[in-house]
Order: sequence, then structure tokens, then C-alpha cells
Amino acid sequence: MARRWTSVRAMSSEVPDTKPSRRRARRFAARHWLAIVLIVLAVIFVVQNTVRHEVHLLWVSVEAATWVVLTVIFLVGVVTGWLLGRRRR
Repeated sequence: MARRWTSVRAMSSEVPDTKPSRRRARRFAARHWLAIVLIVLAVIFVVQNTVRHEVHLLWVSVEAATWVVLTVIFLVGVVTGWLLGRRRR
């Protein structure tokens, strides 16, 4: 007599709730609004700071717009913070 193997899927009667809570939805929306405001402020900053400045570092001299200089300084700070940051567990 040959045996037949059948697979049985266990179906759970508990279906996880896929709707986010109102609190989470508000926080999600607030994060998006904050991002939009920061982007608008960054665009305004770039438009208003187009004056070129000369920057000297050791023997190198570079002329660039104010917003470019500040963006480079910001990115150097971000990379430095990332490299020296504490590991969180």
C-alpha cells in the first residue's frame, strides 16, 4: 500500500492588524511635513546665498558660492560624527 504525503497549512484565525494606529499615522505625517519644511528652507538658503567667496586652506585657494562652502563643511561634520560616533547596542 502506497502512502501519500499531503501538506497541511495551518491557518491562523488571528490576522495581524495592518492598519497603523492614529498616533503612528500622525507621527508619520509630521515627519513628512518636517522634511518638506527643511527642503524648502534649504532651497531658500541656496537661492539667497549665491555670492562667491574665496576660501583658503593651507596652500589651496578655492572660490565658491557661500552655500557650497557651508554644505561642504556640513558634510565634513556629518562624516566626522559618523566616524567618531558611539556604537549603540
